[in-house]
Amino acid sequence: MYIEAVIVCVDYSDFLAYTLPQAKLHFDYIVVVTTPADKDTQQLCMHHNVECLKTNAFYDGGDAFNKAKGINEGLMYISKRDWVVHMDADIYLPAMTRTILEKKDLDSRKI
Repeated sequence: MYIEAVIVCVDYSDFLAYTLPQAKLHFDYIVVVTTPADKDTQQLCMHHNVECLKTNAFYDGGDAFNKAKGINEGLMYISKRDWVVHMDADIYLPAMTRTILEKKDLDSRKI
């Protein structure tokens, strides 16, 4: 089972500092989507050797903040080989998440 994660983090690096090391335990590949201006998130990704996608898509068309556009940028960036998880920077998954998922008989035709 190959699991990729798209994590949106714009000016939430203080949360990501706690959740990213733990998320790395559960996913085979992670991309963190942020803005070019969010240097703290970029540095955190570099420190943890996690892909960081910088985009202004959040603000396309004059949007104040369009999270969905950022998510879509991240989804276009990954392989989508098996399973994809989208989560926010402030989500902390239980320690056994990966083990539980691997024991389940997940149906790829469903969410």
